[in-house]
Amino acid sequence: MSLQTRRQLFRSVIGSITGAVLLYRSTDPTYAQSAERWPQPGYDNAGTGHAPENTGPSAGIEEQWSFETNHAVTSSPAVADGTVYVGGGSTVYALSAGDGTEEWSFGGPQSERDGVKSSPTVANGSVYVGSSRGGPNGSVYALSAGDGTEQWSFEPNNAARTSPVVVDGTVYIGSRDNHLYALNSNDGAEQWSFETGGEVNSPAVADGIVYVGSDDGSVYALNAEDGTEQWSFEIGARVDLQPAVANGSVYVGDSYGSVYALNAEDGTEQWTFETGDGVFSSPAVADDTVYVGSADEAVYSLSAEDGTEQWSFNTGNRVLSSPAVADGAVYFGSEDNNIYALSAEDGTEQWSFETSDKVWSSPTVADGTVYVGSWDGSVYAVTEDTASPTDTASPTDTAGPTDTASPTDTASPTDTAGPTDPFTTTPSGPQTIGGILTAILVGIFSTEALVVVGISIIVVLIVQTWPEDE
Repeated sequence: MSLQTRRQLFRSVIGSITGAVLLYRSTDPTYAQSAERWPQPGYDNAGTGHAPENTGPSAGIEEQWSFETNHAVTSSPAVADGTVYVGGGSTVYALSAGDGTEEWSFGGPQSERDGVKSSPTVANGSVYVGSSRGGPNGSVYALSAGDGTEQWSFEPNNAARTSPVVVDGTVYIGSRDNHLYALNSNDGAEQWSFETGGEVNSPAVADGIVYVGSDDGSVYALNAEDGTEQWSFEIGARVDLQPAVANGSVYVGDSYGSVYALNAEDGTEQWTFETGDGVFSSPAVADDTVYVGSADEAVYSLSAEDGTEQWSFNTGNRVLSSPAVADGAVYFGSEDNNIYALSAEDGTEQWSFETSDKVWSSPTVADGTVYVGSWDGSVYAVTEDTASPTDTASPTDTAGPTDTASPTDTASPTDTAGPTDPFTTTPSGPQTIGGILTAILVGIFSTEALVVVGISIIVVLIVQTWPEDE
């Protein structure tokens, strides 16, 4: 083998090593980057409303798709594994996150008062949702996330219009019968219940404690295992939505317009902030800042430490939609029919999107897209305008987290030592061997380490045994 041929062989096999490893990384689920998720109201069990790794549209937006339910959509969508789950009318829908096509639906024609106002939670391959439909008074359902088949249902003594939280095999959900229920997530069996003096709203769970507000004017902290009361704090006004738990504090609003920060350990008041009207929006907490909407038509940014106002943004009507924070922006809806995106830092408007009716649904943000429902009966997916120059000019666009996990990435000229290798022209014997080695080794070896070791051994053997040129 001549020196030049040896060099060609060496480059070919090294290219094969790179190609095999990259191909392995792109197909091995350990390395493949999964789609972003927003699996429940408030994003996480603590209800922070903050998805630090998710991406959202920042400018130049367009409607990617819309889905008509024929009923007001006040339920907030959940997004998991490429599917959007949302309630509309008396039905739970599963829609393709990519194009909005219906994958399945659960429910049937009932009156609007029997509707699904609860926002679904997706966990362990199931969709958990409360409803005013089913049974004599309403039910809590567990549905297969894959096809919507009913796995179990539980009937409280009144409608379960609130949204569930699923933690360690237990579903926590409030009901209009004044109880918070803890249900086994596998079969719906009641584990315990806790009674308050009014309708119980959506809970948050953190560090083994369930935090929940009630229409009796109090916030409760309960042991997640057995429901025993740890503390309660009397606000004196209805607490209509889910608390947010972060930084050792519980953040919650009331129907009189106050926002409270309570010590998560003992319930003592840390600070209060007064808005101009009722707070029916769950707070979101991100980067030591609390974001909350009010019926006074504004969204506020408050210091999580002491409640001082950092900025506010006025819309044209009440803000009952809970903010979602992702990718440096605050997303929410308003009764002025618009969905807004604001800079989380200073509150400047980045964009707005108009629907045909008021927006109570809280946005969810995943994979560069905002999903939200409207009273006009539609579920919307809003994304950045694909015709925008910034979207098409860069070949390394990373706006979608699935870009780097695409199988076509390994076909890029920079992934192998093929067409763009400055030292080669047309395929030769060593290059052909290199391609064969890549295919064989990726098929044979089950781990990345073995791929590298195996290729290295073959490189040595080939270089040592290749016959010298005559």
